[in-house]
Amino acid sequence: MTSNLMQAAREWAAEHPLFIAAISNLEQQGIQAAVFSSAFHHIVCRAFQLPSLRPPGDIDLLVMRDQFDEAARLLGGYVRLKQVTFSTHDGHEATFIAREVVVHIGPDEIQLMDPLTPLAVGPHEYQTDYTQHAVKARTVVETGQGLLPLAHMVDTIGMYAIIQRDGAKNDAHNAATLIRAYDPFVDPYTTERARDMGWNTRVWSFIKAAQETAHAQQSAPPQLIQT
Repeated sequence: MTSNLMQAAREWAAEHPLFIAAISNLEQQGIQAAVFSSAFHHIVCRAFQLPSLRPPGDIDLLVMRDQFDEAARLLGGYVRLKQVTFSTHDGHEATFIAREVVVHIGPDEIQLMDPLTPLAVGPHEYQTDYTQHAVKARTVVETGQGLLPLAHMVDTIGMYAIIQRDGAKNDAHNAATLIRAYDPFVDPYTTERARDMGWNTRVWSFIKAAQETAHAQQSAPPQLIQT
C-alpha cells in the first residue's frame, strides 16, 4: 500500500474514532473483518485527489461466515435474514439471500452481510463470500485511534463489476477512479479472486472499460478555466 493511501487511511480513522475502536476490538478478538466498497473508495479518492460522486452513506465490512455471528455479537447488532433483488445497469435482475447486520456506532452506520446464496445476475452466479484467501490479501493500518483493516482493492473493484449500479452510486465511475490509483491487471491476486468469485466475460468487460476510462482521464490535457 502506498504512503499516500496509508496517510489517507489514518486521516479517515481520525474522523471515525468510535468505529475504529469497535473494529479494533474485533481484530483483537480474532475477527478478521475489512472495510471495502464506498468507505474504502472514499479513502482512495482522498489519497489520490480523485473525484468522488458522493460521500459514503455507511461503512461496509467484509466478515467471514464462521466469524459473522461473533462479529455481530461484539458490535451489538441483530442478525436478520434478507432477500435482495435489484436491476443492474446492463439490463439484468440480480438477486441473493443473505444474513445482514446493521449497527450504529456514533454517527456511523455499519453494515455486514453474510451471503447464503450465490449472487445471481441473469443466468450467471457469483460467489461473493469473504474467504480466507481474501483475508490474507487485506492490509491492517495502524492509526492513532486503533487498527483499520482494509480489504484488497480488487475486492471492491470486483463487486462494482458484478453489481454495476448506475445513478448516484455509479459503479462504472467508481471502478474507474480506483483503477486510476491501482491497475488490477498487474496483480496475481486479481486472477485468483476472479476464479474464487466466478468472474465471467461480463465482469472482465466492465473492468476493461473502466481501465480505458481511467487511462483516458489520466492522459486528458488540463482544461482551461475561463475568467
